[in-house]
Amino acid sequence: MTSERISVSVNEGFFDAYLSFPKEEEGPGVLLIQEIFGVNDHIRAVADRLAEEGYVVLAPDLFWRMKPNIELGYEGEDRETALRYYERFDEELAMVDLKHAANALRNHRACTGRIAAMGFCLGGKLTIQTGSPDQFECGNFLLWWQGRESSERSRQDQMSADDALRRQRQVNT
Repeated sequence: MTSERISVSVNEGFFDAYLSFPKEEEGPGVLLIQEIFGVNDHIRAVADRLAEEGYVVLAPDLFWRMKPNIELGYEGEDRETALRYYERFDEELAMVDLKHAANALRNHRACTGRIAAMGFCLGGKLTIQTGSPDQFECGNFLLWWQGRESSERSRQDQMSADDALRRQRQVNT
């Protein structure tokens, strides 16, 4: 598994995205859509775990228009800060950014062309919109909409990711 940060171009400039791909250096793509906490350790760990399963994963920074590369924790002041960013978040502009991110993923040398979208919390909400034909084409999508307390997060994420990986493998076969 290899990971790196890449830049995705848009009309207004560019934004960063975390890219993780398998040791085989190619596979189907997964557009991993962040929570309100940014592309933090948790999102990068999910991307890396999916890459270990053979997927090329791109996690774009959707808060870049407010402040690039936000990485927040799940409790205390970080949580309050995340909620303030979410109040200012523009979903329409995020969908434009996700289209560009999906194209960057689809056209990356490691991606075999077929992509899916998945997300947690805010990312789950946006994932639903990526499956809409009037937005952009993703072959299929996976959704996590989690509102659990942080003490349950790790265990539940592991179960959800494992279930989703099994479903994704069935779709790809």
